[in-house]
Amino acid sequence: MHIGAGGSSDPEEVPGIAHLCEHMLFMGSEKYPIEHNFSRFIRQRDGHYNGHTYTFMTEYYFDIAPKHLEEALDRFIHMFISPLFTESALEREVQAVDSEFKDFQAFDAQRENKIVGSLSRTGSSVSKFICGNIDTLWNIPRAKDINVRSEVIKFFETHYCDTK
Repeated sequence: MHIGAGGSSDPEEVPGIAHLCEHMLFMGSEKYPIEHNFSRFIRQRDGHYNGHTYTFMTEYYFDIAPKHLEEALDRFIHMFISPLFTESALEREVQAVDSEFKDFQAFDAQRENKIVGSLSRTGSSVSKFICGNIDTLWNIPRAKDINVRSEVIKFFETHYCDTK
């Protein structure tokens, strides 16, 4: 599934919120409230899943044996119908995003993105920091009295929900 919003859609005050939203969708839904229910279901059946946040889109995908597809699809669609966005999961997923940020620093592609971003016009989509880290998703927003959970929900409702 592709969502037509990625890091370029992040609000200025919370860079990385699209990436955090991607993480949070895997953390339970109203129908399947146990955290990691979808990922556990897929892995226990030798499947594979992931999500990626890019500059202009976010993608989610999974692969599983056909006999488990119906159950997997039900779990998958409920991630988008009624995600929980719990505060406890939020804190852990901010840490997970920060860990990814630190891990990606060593990749050549990440270095290349930084160079391209630094050479781009200030404010352009390419120059935006889209990964997020502990500072952009926790420390700075808290210092500015910004509720990150509310920002994730607002991002989801704006970019993932059909309000027309």
